Amino acid sequence: MIKSKPYFTLALIVFIIEVLIATVLKNTILRPVFGDFLVVILIFCFVKAFTNWDSKKVAIGVLLFAFTIEFGQYIDILDLLSIEKNRLTALIFGASFDWLDLLAYAFGVIAALWLDRFIRSGS
Repeated sequence: MIKSKPYFTLALIVFIIEVLIATVLKNTILRPVFGDFLVVILIFCFVKAFTNWDSKKVAIGVLLFAFTIEFGQYIDILDLLSIEKNRLTALIFGASFDWLDLLAYAFGVIAALWLDRFIRSGS
């Protein structure tokens, strides 16, 4: 059950932007960096749409999750698990580690907390 329509709406908008970035901007710098920035906002808003959890805790959890995925790319986890040829897992988990992704995730979480403040002030 949706507990917050503003967060759900924002998650839906960010999801649509992510899909457009992935399908239209295939080989530009915008896709990997901006996509990583947006994905943590998407996850944050999705979690907040369905829970009443503390925003700072959600933000920390989302950031740790994103960093864990990126670290998995660093150690080539898909290859270690012998699932590197699965297109879905490669799409979800990514294929290569990049320090800039960690920065994009951090800025994305900061932006999510800023949006959170804006949403809560309007409620």
